[in-house]
Amino acid sequence: MKKIAAMLLCICLIATFSVTAFAQNTAGGDSYITTVVPGFHKITVISDGAEVFIDGTAGKEFTVERLSEPTAVFKAEKNRRIVQVVLDDNDITDNIEGDSYTFEPVYKDMILTVTTEGYTEESTTSEPESESPESTPAESSQNSQGSIPMQTGETTNIAFWIVLIVLSAVIFTLSRQSSKKEKTNK
Repeated sequence: MKKIAAMLLCICLIATFSVTAFAQNTAGGDSYITTVVPGFHKITVISDGAEVFIDGTAGKEFTVERLSEPTAVFKAEKNRRIVQVVLDDNDITDNIEGDSYTFEPVYKDMILTVTTEGYTEESTTSEPESESPESTPAESSQNSQGSIPMQTGETTNIAFWIVLIVLSAVIFTLSRQSSKKEKTNK
């Protein structure tokens, strides 16, 4: 029983540790696989009748610091109203408070699409004229970072310590039971 418990502990320890990956170079030397995490990301705005301000600056393309939480403010042009705001492939229209939206920590390049419709102030019951942007977020949301954020390893560390504590308790219990059996057999 002790051997099984020790083997389980070793397997769990091996499974929870991070390992550096190596790749064989065609010239016969070792190559290291690494990644570069950018310090800044780009937010691109596609808008057909509204101006977008991010942290107080108007524009169509913004560079923001990684993991920052910038605030976007939307201003529709005269005789237009904002009907939909899409961040990458997610409709965030309902998350806009007043005329602003605060991003969650930015970890990749993003596309913000603002769709407006025209209306006349005299008659708001008539059918509004609707315009759509040249490209949809699905067509233009490809970026070099992918859609999965980098993990910090904190979850792995917590899982490691939980597994280590549980296995230590199991080994201790099995060890005590084995000692009691040996004493009763003598």
